[in-house]
Amino acid sequence: MSGHRVHIKDSKLLSPAGGGLAHLADMYGLEKIYVSDEDKVNMKGFHDNHEAEFYAYGVRDALVPLMHACSIEDFYHGLGEPGFPTTLSVVGVKYVERT
Repeated sequence: MSGHRVHIKDSKLLSPAGGGLAHLADMYGLEKIYVSDEDKVNMKGFHDNHEAEFYAYGVRDALVPLMHACSIEDFYHGLGEPGFPTTLSVVGVKYVERT
């Protein structure tokens, strides 16, 4: 990836407490795709036996935090703040300061 910069962000601290991925998916009108405990410990078997479901699960579990991070970033920028916030509390403080 020569010439490209990749920034990895943990969006967990930008999510409502105790909600988890299923809660975030619901916030954006998406349904969390659940996988059995057996498939979670044997993802290769899950892939080999249920390829379409495997990819749907992987894409959805990547899409939900991406949508949330983009939404939070847009809101943060709407407050006049540059960059990407580190926690939901930072966003809240900036919101209170601006209103």
